[in-house]
Amino acid sequence: MVKLLHINVNKGFTLVEMIIVLSIISIIFMVTMYLSINALARSGLNNGIDDFETKLEFLETKSLSQKQPILVWFKPNSDKIFYQIEKNQIQSISLYKGRISKNNEFTTLVFDGEGNINQFGTLKVEFNERKYHVIFRIEKGRYRIVETT
Repeated sequence: MVKLLHINVNKGFTLVEMIIVLSIISIIFMVTMYLSINALARSGLNNGIDDFETKLEFLETKSLSQKQPILVWFKPNSDKIFYQIEKNQIQSISLYKGRISKNNEFTTLVFDGEGNINQFGTLKVEFNERKYHVIFRIEKGRYRIVETT
């Protein structure tokens, strides 16, 4: 008599195994996304103030290259820097992720065309909910940026 062998070949995963694997993959994905989003947010905090500093250097360099003064003013609660090179020609530069503070008292600045600043004072700016003071000194267009609490 011939016996038939019944071979049970399961070439797949059970539902429980699939659910466990998908759960592990989703947890890894969520942790990765959380870390990526936080890293992007932190990099944006520095880029705003770095961009502001680059724009100040641009205006100073433009003043030096044209050998003429540039009037710069900062309107409180504005997201732009305004400047004037020639009469009746006011231009603006937008601030990336930032604005001039509402309680800012430092409103005007002149790059004199020789690399100097005509006035000293402290400009208050905010980038991504962080506050900074830009401290201007008269000699050779120097300034420094300090994060405040």
